[in-house]
Order: sequence, then C-alpha cells, then structure tokens
Amino acid sequence: MAAMLPAVWAALGLFMGGMATEVPCQGAGGASGSCEAPPSFDDPALLQASVKAHEHAVPRRTTATKINEETCTLEGAETLPPPREMDEQLELFERVRGCVDGPCAHSILVTRVTVPANSRSPLHVHSNAGVSCIVKGSVTVFVADVQNGQTYVAGDCYRLPLNAPVAVVNQGPDVAKMLKYIDRVWVEWENRRFKGPHMAFICEQPPAKGMWDVGYIVCESCIKFWGEACKLYKSCNGEDATLDWSQPCLRHCRINGAPPPMEYIDMPPAPKGISVNAGKRIPMTPSWPLIGKHSGEIQDFSVGSGRIIVERTIRLPGTRSVTHAHDFGGVTCLQEGEMTLLLDKVDSLITKKAGECYWMPGTRFMSGMNTGNVTTLMWDMFSFPDEYRRGFPILALHPKETFTESADLKERSFCACMKAPAVDQLLPGQMYPCNCTAMQGTENATLYYDCP
Repeated sequence: MAAMLPAVWAALGLFMGGMATEVPCQGAGGASGSCEAPPSFDDPALLQASVKAHEHAVPRRTTATKINEETCTLEGAETLPPPREMDEQLELFERVRGCVDGPCAHSILVTRVTVPANSRSPLHVHSNAGVSCIVKGSVTVFVADVQNGQTYVAGDCYRLPLNAPVAVVNQGPDVAKMLKYIDRVWVEWENRRFKGPHMAFICEQPPAKGMWDVGYIVCESCIKFWGEACKLYKSCNGEDATLDWSQPCLRHCRINGAPPPMEYIDMPPAPKGISVNAGKRIPMTPSWPLIGKHSGEIQDFSVGSGRIIVERTIRLPGTRSVTHAHDFGGVTCLQEGEMTLLLDKVDSLITKKAGECYWMPGTRFMSGMNTGNVTTLMWDMFSFPDEYRRGFPILALHPKETFTESADLKERSFCACMKAPAVDQLLPGQMYPCNCTAMQGTENATLYYDCP
C-alpha cells in the first residue's frame, strides 16, 4: 500500500457560526417600528447554551490525531468513531458556459453527502477543487499534515483539501448532511465511452472485506442525469442567452416575455412536496438579501488561474432577487427554506428545498424567489474558467432591474438584519451594518451601499 500511494498522488496531480429587549427599529431610509435587539454574546448563560448545543462537534480525544499520508492511515484515532462508507448522491451535474461539446473539463458536480451518527468517512482524496457546505449537524475534518481537526457546523463551508488525504468525522448522535461542490471534475472514459466524473479517490484500506473498495468513486449516472437536467434548464446546446443579456433593463425587465412579479405571484398547482404554497397567491416583491453579517462572500480562492466564489445569502419570505444575469453558470444550494427560480427560456418554475440545489445558466435573465413561509438560508456558488478570466472583467452577478423599496420592506429587512441567524465567516469587506442603504446606479442598475 505504501509503495502504491506516491504513484497515486502523482496521478492525482496530473488530473488534476441573554435576554433580548425591545428596541426602536430605526432602519435605513427612515423606516421605524420595533424589533428585538440582538442577543448579547457576553451573556454567560447564552455562551453555555451554545457550548452545549455544539458539544458533539468538539473532538474529545486524549491523543493527537494525524493522517499518515504515506500509508493513508489515521494515527492516534483511538477516541474517534469507526469508519463507515458515506452515502453520496448526485444532486447536480452541469457545464460552465463555454463548454458546449458534451460533458468536459469545465463541468460542475454537486453531491449530497450523509455522514452517519458517530462515524467517520474512510480516508479519501479530492483531485479537483471545491467546497463542502454543512446543511445539518456538524463535522470535524482531518487533513494530512495537520494535527487534530477543524470543526464545522450547519451554515459553514470549507474548502476541499486538494490532493491530500482527508477524513470527515461526525461525533454527534444524529446524521450530518453536506452539499459538496466540485469544479472541473475529471471525466473518466472507458473504451471511448463516457463513464462518469470522479467524486473522490478512497485510499484507506477497509477494516473488513466488503465495506468499501479502494479506488475512484465514479458517478456513472451523471451523463444520464445531465441529459435530463439540461432539458429542464434549456442548456443542452449551450446557455441559450437572453437577448441583450449584458444590458440593464431597469424598470422594463422581461423574463419569458412578461415582467417579473412586483406585488404577488400565483404559484401553480403542483404535486405534494414541491412548494408549500402550491396553488396559492402569495406576496412577492423585489428586494436585496439581508446584510449585517447575514449575506456576503465566505469563500473566494484561485484554482490555477481560475476562481471559485461561495456567497452566503439570506432572503426573507415573499421577496425575490432583482432580475439579474451571471457571466458563467452558478449553483444555488439551500440549507433551510424554499426557493423558486424564475428563469428566462424556461416556461415552468423550478422549486427547491433544504438540501437541494438549482442551476443558474450563464448569460440568462433570472430571479430567485423565496416562495416558502420562512427565511431562506442558502449558498450561491460560482466557478470562472481560467481561459475566459484573462479576457474581460468577471462579476458573479449583474443586476439588471431597478426598483423602489417600500417603507414596510425596509423595516422588515432592518429588523431581520438585527436578529439571528447570522454568520461570522464573511470575508473582510463583505459586511455592511444594518443601517446601510442599498443604492443602484440609475443607468446601469449596479448595486452599492450608502452607509452612515
């Protein structure tokens, strides 16, 4: 085994988170009312409650735990739970704009990963860049050459270690669920036939025969899945761009020939389990996502000369994003709540719930709508192909629509901004105080914030 691993690493290199009081709610633009003050994190009782809530996420061991990269074994793991094969299911497989000749190097793969209670994954290797985001529970991640591990809880995302053995540990009493986003998946061919992209390479020998196989985990259902999904998103023959997609439409936007909803939307009837408001008329107005450590970038890193960005987005029920477009395709994945995508060139609405994702084709007008009854917590994920990045400036999102925010919506947004849930992992420069006002350019719809 030890002799085999250096050759494996070389091959992979080729493939490449007290008591509330009532306070005046004075928001941006003069909105007023009342809302609860954010809890004080200096409150000892709150701190203890937080520790107790996450006690299962804290590694409890008496010896240092470290991965031996040469032998692909976990040393000092006597206090860790035993390894079990994780349940990994396909959620999305699509191509980034510019890749139109079938599945290729710029394909994006998203899988749903379940880590059983009190267990760990076999040691495995990712040969492609990406991130994992925690939907439910918590996990501790061990990486080669790093002693002990880093714990992540629901709402967190971590960068996948590249070409290094990794173990994902769940020491809690309940299952942990994650969404794994992989960029530039390596596609395997067999006898000139597309077999599927690699999801990971398991390098750890199983303790008993039949538990798992050492070698690549290949998504053999991906090509069939893509063939069906591209019909849904109308992307089988490329992105099918919206006419004049790069130009702002301001107050005259159209998606599929009709203006996006400004006051309400009539949700179509649907089979049970699609939308909680199927067959109902519900409020729907344009708005910006919550700010104040609620929404913003949490991952931003280069892959060669390319780039991966993950944005945390929190949206109130009954609100939608402004009409916008993306330079390249992106993925929205939900931690909590419900979102419905209104997408140009697609007649039907696309509704997803917690633990699910939808594809956002590049160069296409769209609006993401919270059609549920609760605040939606989600991640927006983008990959920029390197050969295009040098050609022109790239933005993750281009707002196209302008609108006037009502006093009621300003108050709702400000009050929600002052409360949890919020995240502490936003990158520097991505956080705006709750009393900032979202502003737009009158000619190009570009978003900026006016902060006192």
